[in-house]
Amino acid sequence: FSPAQISRIYTAYNRIISEVAKSENVLLFDIASIFPKDISLFVDHIHFTPKGNQLLAKLISELFIKEVLRATPKNI
Repeated sequence: FSPAQISRIYTAYNRIISEVAKSENVLLFDIASIFPKDISLFVDHIHFTPKGNQLLAKLISELFIKEVLRATPKNI
């Protein structure tokens, strides 16, 4: 697949996953919307470099922490 084809595939995939998450009322982190479009973070058009993986882990952990803090009752 070309980079443009991969982008279209992921866009469709992300849209469908978002629709399923909404219909099932489950939490979804839209990493694609916040992950930098920096080619130095990718080995190819799909796989992350070690630096890309570190950034991915950081973003996911920050989103989990934010969600836990949002869901935690304020009187605890």
